[in-house]
Amino acid sequence: MNRGIGTGNASTDARSTWEPAAGVATASGAAPSVIGLATRLGWLDGGPLAEPVRWLREEDNVTALHGRSAGRPTRLVGLSWIDGYQGVLALPDAGIGEPAQLHGRRLALPRREPDRAGPDVARAAACRGFDAATGLACLFADEYELTDVAVAPGEAPYAAETAALLRGEVDAIYVAGTAGRAVAERIGAVEVVDLGAHLDPAVRVNATTPRAITVDEKLLRHDPEWAVELLAALLRAGEWAERQPRAIADAYGAGGIEQQFHVDLSAHKLAALEAQHGFLRHHGFLADGEVDIVAWVDPAPLAAARELVLSERA
Repeated sequence: MNRGIGTGNASTDARSTWEPAAGVATASGAAPSVIGLATRLGWLDGGPLAEPVRWLREEDNVTALHGRSAGRPTRLVGLSWIDGYQGVLALPDAGIGEPAQLHGRRLALPRREPDRAGPDVARAAACRGFDAATGLACLFADEYELTDVAVAPGEAPYAAETAALLRGEVDAIYVAGTAGRAVAERIGAVEVVDLGAHLDPAVRVNATTPRAITVDEKLLRHDPEWAVELLAALLRAGEWAERQPRAIADAYGAGGIEQQFHVDLSAHKLAALEAQHGFLRHHGFLADGEVDIVAWVDPAPLAAARELVLSERA
């Protein structure tokens, strides 16, 4: 039974449903996400998504894992993985052109004032990015220096780190996404390494790879059909994206990602989440100890959503 969440049609002409939304996505520099795509296609109308943050989230894994460790009542019902830019940058005159040359250097680690609402995601992402970059050169933690850079409330992404780099207070910074690319172009930085393009998925694991799709436990208990319909809409969006590569590239400014809008609980994504959990726990980014990933996962809603989508083709 469908009660307000659009079923959509993966074969719908892209121009009839997509172009206005694509303009919004491109203008805003929005990072690609499955929920974002389904919303722009109009397939999440009505129902619980009138209050999306309360019911269903596709969020960075740092926030999701931190919330679970703090007792937030959620269940993990899916994972998405859409690769994006992740780079370590240095200035041209720094003599840093490859990960091995990070030896003995000061690496910027942003620090925001403690926030009761959640973890310092930017700090966790930079910490993970530098760990991956130095790992490529087999550097140990005592062979480089993580240097705190204070970030003021409301400061633009990477503004504090970039300023510290230009003042000579640090030797390299970690950036990601369209904002990160813009920083690299604006200051004429040397790209020490593009982690987001690395062939090994383990190197690309960070705050948004993978993203966690969680559902409020109250929704699952009291109205599980909604969770199934919400997830079915995301599955349809993934199928649509695969059939519309030009629309996806135009909207998000990145080609080759149209096959990455699928939601699942695959073994490799769960393994990546486990690895990220271990990293975050080791570095103190979780609220209260570890998260039992296996106990957190509820595969039933996604399985039912797949059956629903398959039944629509019959």
